Amino acid sequence: MMSWMFLSSFERFRTRLLNQEIIETMAHLGARAFDTIGGEVVSTTAFTLRRDTDPTYIGQYFRLIDGSSESEKAQMLLGALGTDNHAPPTKHYRASAADFKKVPGAPIAYWLPQRAFTVFDEFARLGNSARAAKGLVTANNDVFVRYWHEVGINKIGFGCRSREESVRSRRRWFPYAKGGSFRRWYGNLESVVDWRNDGYAIQNTLTDDGTRVRATNFNLDRIFRAGISWTVVTSGKQSFRRTDVGFLFDAAAGICQPFDADLSILISFLNSTVAELCLGVLNPTINLHPGYIENLPFDPQRISSLASELSEKCISGSRQDWNAYETSWDFLTS
Repeated sequence: MMSWMFLSSFERFRTRLLNQEIIETMAHLGARAFDTIGGEVVSTTAFTLRRDTDPTYIGQYFRLIDGSSESEKAQMLLGALGTDNHAPPTKHYRASAADFKKVPGAPIAYWLPQRAFTVFDEFARLGNSARAAKGLVTANNDVFVRYWHEVGINKIGFGCRSREESVRSRRRWFPYAKGGSFRRWYGNLESVVDWRNDGYAIQNTLTDDGTRVRATNFNLDRIFRAGISWTVVTSGKQSFRRTDVGFLFDAAAGICQPFDADLSILISFLNSTVAELCLGVLNPTINLHPGYIENLPFDPQRISSLASELSEKCISGSRQDWNAYETSWDFLTS
């Protein structure tokens, strides 16, 4: 099984292995390597190790994950070895333990270009410039969460900048970012959460045995501040969206807020192909937890101010597109 190559739960094992052995060769087979086991559940890799502590040893890696059967993967490998000129092209990579250790968690990310390893090694972590966190778990969305059009519009508190302001507004419902389908820059804003009187009901509803509060992850120092949200669980490409002041954040939509970096530069990076490449290494699962985002290599000083201008245009265009439909609470018609 190939899970040891990437998952954070195997980080200590990878570190020990890379310190005591070298990977000489690897055939990364992925799913469907055995005709007797169908589907995507079983993903495998075959490799040879040698007892050696030289971190600079360059191993050979064959990426065979695209093959759809035993015979196709075998033919791809033979083609890569030069024994079958009619085999489909196979991606052949070279990497060392020293390269892997430059990436947080030391995943066996053999396909990364050397420039990417250098970026991981030289750049600071995004967590130095911003804090990413999991959103609120109400523990009972059926009670506390609604679509905005299910409640009176005059009962929704838009644009509150602080918890105190939300209390003064005497509103019951407040905008709630909940993830959603793939959409970059802006949108997927359809829900509201019951945060009347500073969320008294959510913060004081106990479990059935009365031992603790049911809800978790309040992040009270983060709510109502502008930030960047994303969909935590997705099997497709990840997308990041600007969320203006006045929002709370659900566990299905994490929140990333910069300390002092330009929010526009931060979102331009998160929606870039560079971040996509790096996240593919840091997070091999469908759950994009905040820790993976904070481990991205990020230096706002090395990003052109043009990125900020372009991202603002993208946000504006996406906002206009979102508000062009009646499902948006900012929809207008003449």
